[in-house]
Amino acid sequence: MSLRHLLAFGLVLALTCGAARAADPAVPVKKDNNNKAATSKNAEDSNISMAHRASKLIGLKVHNNEKEDLGKIEDLVIDMRDGHVRYAVLSFGGFLGLGDKLFAVPMNSMRFNHDDKHFVLNVDKDRLDKAQGFDKDNWPDFADPMFLKSVDDYYQADAGASHEGIVLTTNDNVLTMSDRDGANKHSHRLGKDTKISLNGKPAVLVDLKVGDHVTVTINDRDGKESVAAVQAESKKVQR
Repeated sequence: MSLRHLLAFGLVLALTCGAARAADPAVPVKKDNNNKAATSKNAEDSNISMAHRASKLIGLKVHNNEKEDLGKIEDLVIDMRDGHVRYAVLSFGGFLGLGDKLFAVPMNSMRFNHDDKHFVLNVDKDRLDKAQGFDKDNWPDFADPMFLKSVDDYYQADAGASHEGIVLTTNDNVLTMSDRDGANKHSHRLGKDTKISLNGKPAVLVDLKVGDHVTVTINDRDGKESVAAVQAESKKVQR
């Protein structure tokens, strides 16, 4: 069995076990505290919505924020130490015309569009064109820390640092949010260059509603932080 097949099998096993634990009716939920029960149910629903079979992810299309077709997912790379999917292996076809090579992209550089069932990679086209690829029959060593660092640095330099949470308020170009568990309430002031999307489509801040899941990307240039992007997912698609 090849390494790629072992990795794909490991992903299916990890996701299957995770989904089974999330749906186990034997796990008690305290009925004497409505707030805690509701929080537990929301967290459970969120976890289930993030679990997908590897066979369903491989082959999905990858677009950019402008909805242009970049390519598709050819394979997934799993860190066997913790079972997490660390990289997606992409073929950049579409308008880039790089179908003869494969490219490793960190999973945290992409987000999943639940409405249209595709991934979104927010990286400039010129940067993708200059990315380091490899031949389909000559894969790099994903156990090599130097190779992994070069991949991470290349894509994260463009994506900036990001964190996820839940929308609390949206007033006067200020997004107030918390972590996914409701803790760490904080605010971000958005600039005129901040890109906002909702369910994979261009949006404005007032389109976001309380409870929406949101990923905020921060750029740090010359010691000055700015909000580069706000990517939101409405409650109606959080399954």
